[in-house]
Amino acid sequence: MNSTSTKPAREILEKTKTALSKVPGVRWIMDPQMPFLIHCSWKPDRPSVQNAKLEWAKKQNGKHMCMLDPQDPIIWEMHVCKLHETSLCGIRLNRIRGAAIEYKKVAGDVMKAMNL
Repeated sequence: MNSTSTKPAREILEKTKTALSKVPGVRWIMDPQMPFLIHCSWKPDRPSVQNAKLEWAKKQNGKHMCMLDPQDPIIWEMHVCKLHETSLCGIRLNRIRGAAIEYKKVAGDVMKAMNL
């Protein structure tokens, strides 16, 4: 699943983090070495980060991050990137583990929450 936008990469990254925090069951963490890569996980019947204040685990550069659980049934990455030879930025989703049907539903919910 991929999407493009005319918005700057940093704005897309902020919208992505906000959307991930709104979707129930999703946990995420920024990659420490690649600033535009987010590692994500999902587990059913877990509240959204926005509604679970005790779930905050780290703080980096003034931004809260939530630790993902490697035991979650769905794990994926979201990478914000600049598309060559265009003025567009894109977001690429890559499923690492989990059922494709569940992944598509969760990824679709995140993309809807982004409003790109």
